[in-house]
Amino acid sequence: MVIDMDYGENAKIRKVILKILYEVEIKDPDPNTDVTRPKMLERLKVDEKLMDFNIYYLNDKKLIFVRTTPNSPWLTAKITHLGIDKVEYQPPPSKILRR
Repeated sequence: MVIDMDYGENAKIRKVILKILYEVEIKDPDPNTDVTRPKMLERLKVDEKLMDFNIYYLNDKKLIFVRTTPNSPWLTAKITHLGIDKVEYQPPPSKILRR
């Protein structure tokens, strides 16, 4: 999935990360089904540091859970129940009514 790098880039990346993790969770809801760092990077097609920034942001917001080891970047990611709610209950884009 290629992301157009423009205004709101991080928001777009976060939505794609949540969508990827959501799709994996729906296909296999096993507690041990995670997405690996290399697989996420392959699917996102963005700079690794940009991916990490957004992964850690989503983790801090409790929308995803990342597995880590000391002194290394995250290893795997999994969507949380809050992340599932975010994906399933996003309101449609608002329309501004003009006279």
